[in-house]
Amino acid sequence: AKRRWRIAFVQAVKDAVLSAKLRPETVTRHEAYSYPTSESISASRTKAIKLEESLLESRQKIFQVQENCESCKNAVDAAISQSRDPEAKQTIGKDVLRENTATAKKKLSTAQRELSAFEAKLKNLEKEWTRGKHSRMREEEAFERIEMNSL
Repeated sequence: AKRRWRIAFVQAVKDAVLSAKLRPETVTRHEAYSYPTSESISASRTKAIKLEESLLESRQKIFQVQENCESCKNAVDAAISQSRDPEAKQTIGKDVLRENTATAKKKLSTAQRELSAFEAKLKNLEKEWTRGKHSRMREEEAFERIEMNSL
C-alpha cells in the first residue's frame, strides 16, 4: 500500500512539473526575489527627479500665491476703510464703494481658494516624496551593486 501511494505521489509531482513547464506563464516569481532591471531603475530615477523638481517648483511658487493672498487682503481692507469714509461716500458714491468692496472680496476669496488648493498639492507632493524615500534608496543600492558587479 505504501509503495502504491509513493508511485502515485511521484507521478502526481511529475505531472505537476510537466504542466508547469508547458504553462510557464502561471509560474511567476515574486518581485522581491529578483533584481530590478536597469530600465526600471532609470524610469524610477526619472520619476524621482521629476517629483523633486515639481516639489521645489511648488515650494517656490507658494510664496507668490501667499503674497497674492496678502495683497488681496490689503485691497479688501482698503476698500472697506474707503467705504466708511464720509468724504468718499459723497464724492464717489455708496454704490460704487459697495461694488469696489464686493469685487475686492471676490478676488480675496479666489486667492484663498487658490492658496488652499496649492497647499494641499504641496502637502501631497511632500507625502509622496517621503513615502518613496526608502524604495528609492533600495533601488539605488541595487543599481550600485549591479554596476559594481557588472550584472
